[in-house]
Amino acid sequence: TTCEANQRLIRTQLENYYLDHQYRYPLQDQSAPSPAEILQHLQAEHYLQTVPSCPSGGTYAIRYLKEAVEVTCSVHGVLGLDRPEGGDGDEAN
Repeated sequence: TTCEANQRLIRTQLENYYLDHQYRYPLQDQSAPSPAEILQHLQAEHYLQTVPSCPSGGTYAIRYLKEAVEVTCSVHGVLGLDRPEGGDGDEAN
């Protein structure tokens, strides 16, 4: 799905940024950057051509973990991970 492709793209570009910037995610030093600020920063730094949006109107949440990043859609949950325990978008709201 488009949302799954967007989540994969966001995660990949966050990891590329992390590797290019001495193991720091964008705006990691700010107290609580919004996902919109992070995505706009990736666009400004040419990691994204445009800011991805969920075709179903969901919003993306970005959470920095110790050595990884989590991208979640408010409509579809976590998509595009190659491990079985990821969200599959079938959760009831």
